[in-house]
Amino acid sequence: MIAILSSFYILASWYSGSCEGWYYFQEEEQREEMAPAILEEEKQLFHETLSTALLAPTPENIQRYQTLALQHQTRSAKFAAACERERQ
Repeated sequence: MIAILSSFYILASWYSGSCEGWYYFQEEEQREEMAPAILEEEKQLFHETLSTALLAPTPENIQRYQTLALQHQTRSAKFAAACERERQ
């Protein structure tokens, strides 16, 4: 779900721009500019999913929460590994 939201924002910004060369450099800049907004939406989605799973612990709600939690853990592990490489 988070990947879909992130992809939507990236694609929306790409399609709303004018046709310019070297678009992949521009996309990277736009992604960096949009990072706080994307992370804020992901954070809100995560908290809503957790709240739903706590208040209505159906298999679907728990699975949805576990999927988001795993995505966050994976992203955190990648970030930690990148930080460790930078320290060395």
